[in-house]
Amino acid sequence: MGSNKMSDILSTQSWVAVSKRGEKNPLPGFSFEDCIPFSGDATRATIQFRDARFADIPGSTTLTLAFEITRGEIFAFEWGEG
Repeated sequence: MGSNKMSDILSTQSWVAVSKRGEKNPLPGFSFEDCIPFSGDATRATIQFRDARFADIPGSTTLTLAFEITRGEIFAFEWGEG
């Protein structure tokens, strides 16, 4: 999987959790607690996790993303290469 970016974001702090579609619990290493929080105002903010990478998830896996945002907004999300 390629890079994953929150686009046009304004936030005090934001986190992302990733799970397989239809499953309640996040994938190992992809919980809110594992996510390196983003804060600020950016047109492209890369989502990063402490010990996991999106590239480690098989490309055929259907995912659900959950966003947790403190006093902010995400105007777009980009999922793709580059």
